[in-house]
Amino acid sequence: MLKLPPLSVATRESIKTALAMVSVYGITLSLDWGKAAWAGLAVAVVSQSSLGMSLNKAALRMLGTLMAVVAALVIVAHFPQDRWLFMAALSSWLGVCTYLSLGAKDSYFWQIGGWVSVIICVNAATSHSGAFEIAMLRTQQTGLGILVYSLVALLIWPRNSRGDLREAFERLQSAQLALFQECRAVLAGAGRTTALVNARSDLVHAQSAVSPLLDAAIADSHLVHERRREWQQLLASSTELTELLERLSESLYQVDDRLLRELLPGIDSYCSGVERRLQALTGPVGEMQPGEPQEYGKIAVEAARIPDSRLLDSAVVAVLRRLLQRVSEQVDSVAQAACAISNEAKSRGSKFPAVADTGAASRMLGNLMPDPDRLGGVARVIFTIWLAYLGYLYVDGLPAGPLILSLAASLSIALAAMPFVAPRKIFLPVLVAILCSGAIYLLVLPHLSTFWSLGPLIFGVTFALCLLFSGPRRAAGRSIALAFFVSVMGISNSQVYSFSAVANMLVVVTLLLILLSFAAYIPFSPRPERMFQRQLGQFMCSCAWLLTGRPTGWRSRYHRNLVARIPARLSLLAGVIERRYLPGDSEANLRAVVARCEALAARINALVEARLHAGDVAGKNATGAALESWQGAAADALERLAAVTRKGERPAPANSSAREGAQLREIENLLRQYHGATGAPAGSQPDGRQLEGALLLLGVSRSVSELLASLTEQLRGIDWRKWSEPRFF
Repeated sequence: MLKLPPLSVATRESIKTALAMVSVYGITLSLDWGKAAWAGLAVAVVSQSSLGMSLNKAALRMLGTLMAVVAALVIVAHFPQDRWLFMAALSSWLGVCTYLSLGAKDSYFWQIGGWVSVIICVNAATSHSGAFEIAMLRTQQTGLGILVYSLVALLIWPRNSRGDLREAFERLQSAQLALFQECRAVLAGAGRTTALVNARSDLVHAQSAVSPLLDAAIADSHLVHERRREWQQLLASSTELTELLERLSESLYQVDDRLLRELLPGIDSYCSGVERRLQALTGPVGEMQPGEPQEYGKIAVEAARIPDSRLLDSAVVAVLRRLLQRVSEQVDSVAQAACAISNEAKSRGSKFPAVADTGAASRMLGNLMPDPDRLGGVARVIFTIWLAYLGYLYVDGLPAGPLILSLAASLSIALAAMPFVAPRKIFLPVLVAILCSGAIYLLVLPHLSTFWSLGPLIFGVTFALCLLFSGPRRAAGRSIALAFFVSVMGISNSQVYSFSAVANMLVVVTLLLILLSFAAYIPFSPRPERMFQRQLGQFMCSCAWLLTGRPTGWRSRYHRNLVARIPARLSLLAGVIERRYLPGDSEANLRAVVARCEALAARINALVEARLHAGDVAGKNATGAALESWQGAAADALERLAAVTRKGERPAPANSSAREGAQLREIENLLRQYHGATGAPAGSQPDGRQLEGALLLLGVSRSVSELLASLTEQLRGIDWRKWSEPRFF
């Protein structure tokens, strides 16, 4: 008996996609629905590396199409004879979808809702069919493609994501343990080493891999779907623990070991308890036994032992103590969620206190907050679609005018999420896809008379493209190649062949990419290095406002939202800046700048929280004026840094830190007087909690000053002159 060799994962997925593509074409042509390319495009886009990812993307595409159908029909119904109001309403809807897609987790849903509405409106305006018929045809063709591929993926070599999800959580928990162990070593006096930096990087990478796998496993695994709330709670708790561990690693300073143990005498036993609990979490998820929250020992600042000569160091200890306490609480939350997943924990019940996920509302609010970067993306999309529309109306002889409108909407909303990607970089792949598809369309397709001869061609081309562009990193290339293949072929029951169709496609794509290249400069330069300068300046200005502005109100939420989002953008931009603009040690300094911004964002947020929750801390009035004076000086320093960074100049040395240091010492003296007020009336002397609250404000302020000085030095190490080189994109 002939034994076939085992097929690779890429080969299996390519066979499934090719089989689904042939099936949708066969069904569409046999039912004579028309627009078979729409069903083929749905298959090309929803085919992913696992069943769960495919089902999730299919659901987003179907829901986005339904929303686009409603929006398109409403726009057509209200403005059937007024072209300008019609285009104003359509572009406004496209702008709303673009803005929401740039901040939402399910951005693909909003992208589909935007550009599919343009396709329906354009086809309704340029064909003999009514808008309702076009909308229904788009819906049924998209639904057919999704249904066929989903059935193929479910029945043939289905790939379950449950095992990958468990492995991802195990890697995440191991990375959390490794980072905490490195932090504990630093607390013991080992000093900051490269191992701490590497452990933090590994933790960030492990955390980013969990969320998409959880979404996929919920869709393709019955067991995970049954316990989806427990899995989602585990993800939320683990994410919060990761953020706390990152903040802990950024808060470690060289303090005297003796002082640390004097002020926190129970720190060794406390950290040992947290480490043991983290070690217990590194086993397989779902196999943990339920238990009680752990007692980690006492960790409190001993107010009576605070030396007057080391009050600033004592403030740092107070910050570390607060972070360690929050880490231990979050470890218990992770343990609770992990135990709840196992069957035994489900039946016996967990005794941990319930932990509610309060981040959903804040994420939704943050997505709706004004954001200059996202508003810039909206401006580029609206400018592109309007320029394409004006060209369609007033340029005589423009080939395939309706096509340029549809492509302008789809490409502009896709590039809005990646403004630093030059449109010319996608010209060569698109050109090759059009030429290869055109050659098949003109030279091979006319010789095929039945579907029995057409089917193998569709299967072979789809299989070859999927195998060539296999892997998550090449998914975009596979979608582009398959999209232009089905568009150029234009397969239907009444097939016609025209060389001008391929030529028009080439002309339209060329004109559109030129248009997108100019639109990319609206309203800001798309060059990665210029975007980095602008985002960094915006980040510093928002930090400066939070230092001096009110900690409550919509302006505070606006700036906190920017401070929370911009460091991730800086990290992305730092990775795409060309190396020729980073001579010498500039690349290392650039990475250090991103790290300092991430740490500064955490410190500014902690300072705002400390001001919000300071309450009636005794001594607050005595130190309030000095603290406000320091905040003003730090805000001025940040605004100066923002100004020189935007101009591309090297900042002056951090000599302003002397002024800030003097102000911090003034705050320290006031606190020392407050701490040593032995002649005060009975009951007015500060207790440990009150003094710790004041020390917390002082410790966070000191860390902001040190990060500001370090950030200035790192910015001085970058050769900003090369970034000002004049060039187009």
